[in-house]
Amino acid sequence: MNYNTARLVSLLVLTALATTRFYDVYFRRSEKSSLTSEWSLSNMPWLFDTEISNITNTFSEHLDRGHDWKLLFVGNSYTEVNDLPTMVRHIFQEQWIAQVIVKSHYPGGQTFRGHVESALVMNAPKTSGIFVTEGFDPKELRQWLITKPKKWNWVLLQEQSQVPGFWNVTGIPRDYAFSTSLSNSKQLNGMVERIPNAQTMFYMTWGRRNGIVDNSDIGPELYKDYPTMQARITAGYQQYMEATSRKGRPTYMAPVGLVFSRIYKQCQVATKYSNTHEDNPGTDPHSLFYQLYSQDGSHPSLAGSYLAALTIYGSIMGDDPRDVVWKPDLLSAEIASQMRQAVAKTIMDTAFDGTISYPWQESIWKNDAGN
Repeated sequence: MNYNTARLVSLLVLTALATTRFYDVYFRRSEKSSLTSEWSLSNMPWLFDTEISNITNTFSEHLDRGHDWKLLFVGNSYTEVNDLPTMVRHIFQEQWIAQVIVKSHYPGGQTFRGHVESALVMNAPKTSGIFVTEGFDPKELRQWLITKPKKWNWVLLQEQSQVPGFWNVTGIPRDYAFSTSLSNSKQLNGMVERIPNAQTMFYMTWGRRNGIVDNSDIGPELYKDYPTMQARITAGYQQYMEATSRKGRPTYMAPVGLVFSRIYKQCQVATKYSNTHEDNPGTDPHSLFYQLYSQDGSHPSLAGSYLAALTIYGSIMGDDPRDVVWKPDLLSAEIASQMRQAVAKTIMDTAFDGTISYPWQESIWKNDAGN
């Protein structure tokens, strides 16, 4: 049995233990409601409510909330737009963390390979070559990861938006080939691993609002619509996580793209019943899914970035995203609440069905094994 299989088995055992205690709290209560009604967050106790808190709060209670936390974001414009790192800092600091120090390196369009080049090449120029972008000094990433690293708690890695879905695709230029990306994800994780106590989390992104049909390198079918593109992106990030995890030091993933997908499916049902836009919320400007994107249909809107920040927070901490009070000033309270609901439901579902493992689950498992 390899490590990833053993890890999944362990998490499924943990899920069974948690579900036994969760059953009376939630599922019996659910039997009183209509079987055809959707599993509603508004009627669902969070993982940390009532008796289940004895299990799931184990990780949160042992977090060092009284000292500074340090987070490093390594990505591109999907991280930069709306200043996602600062959003994450606001949320963390609100939730009892004394102070959160955030650093970011996000040249536009950058790939994992480009980040590796920046970190490894000494005296790299600021504005020449395909891996550097004007305004970003590659030396800073080398300093943060290799020469003078801070005591990072977490390093979050985000790949270029199309590359994770290029697995099993031929004809892709080498710089953007998935095999290149996978190899460089290992190198970046190796740099993080050499920093004492630092952990790696992959920031899973999302498909374009209506896919990509005009890329001559990949053709019109690979990313023909949002669901197709999201499925490939999700599978790619799963491969990053599996390739970089080892016994004693797993890596993790913040499933931002899966929250986008949940909202897409909910809006698709509503669109279907309204008999408009051919069941595609990506073409309906009034749908919540449509509003997750900026005008280009690729980068996140303010709501999309807030969704990402909540997902990163919930994935790391295990706290209920619905309890987060902070929101961007320009985001309506209604939209912010919908983002919190969707993130909470996605994290809970993926944790309980074993789709994704989270650091707080690992800590709970270790605690149970020691008792």
